[in-house]
Amino acid sequence: AAVDYDAFARILRMGRIGEADDIADAALFLASARSGWITGETITIDGGTLIQTGRLKRGWQDKYGKGED
Repeated sequence: AAVDYDAFARILRMGRIGEADDIADAALFLASARSGWITGETITIDGGTLIQTGRLKRGWQDKYGKGED
C-alpha cells in the first residue's frame, strides 16, 4: 500500500514533510561563520518529529500506509 503523505504530514509538528532545502539551510548555516561557536553537537533536523516518536509509533503505519517495498 502507498503511503498517504498528506495525511502523515498533518500529524507532524510542522504540518508538512521535510524537503531537501530544510537540510540544505542547516548545512549552509553550519558551514558559515555564524556557526563558529558550535562544536561537537548533534543537530536534529526533523521538524519536531523526534519529540513525537511515541505518537508516530502508535500505529501510524496502519493508518497512513507502510510505503512500497
